[in-house]
Amino acid sequence: MIKSFKFKLNEEKTSIMRSGSRKVVTGIIVNTRMQAPRETRREFRKNVFFIRKFGVDGHISQIEEDRNNYLRHIIGVGEFILWVDNKNKEVVSDLNFLKRLLKSESVV
Repeated sequence: MIKSFKFKLNEEKTSIMRSGSRKVVTGIIVNTRMQAPRETRREFRKNVFFIRKFGVDGHISQIEEDRNNYLRHIIGVGEFILWVDNKNKEVVSDLNFLKRLLKSESVV
């Protein structure tokens, strides 16, 4: 099929994935089921934990984040995780919390 469309295989982007190794395709883990990378999921959970504990402003000051839309960024990361694995109930709960928080901040 590659040759019929006159494409060339890019050897630098090609690798052999053996069984048991981590298989990543466009930033998504595709081993036995699709998942967001573990690092992304852990970072999201960590950020939500600290937002719950210290509030958005307290968390932002601790990590020295300078984005004005940090809460929207975290919601976007959560949406990505949920898009990849829509059965993740913890992420659903965390996203609901973050969206309520965003809504309450925009009202103030």
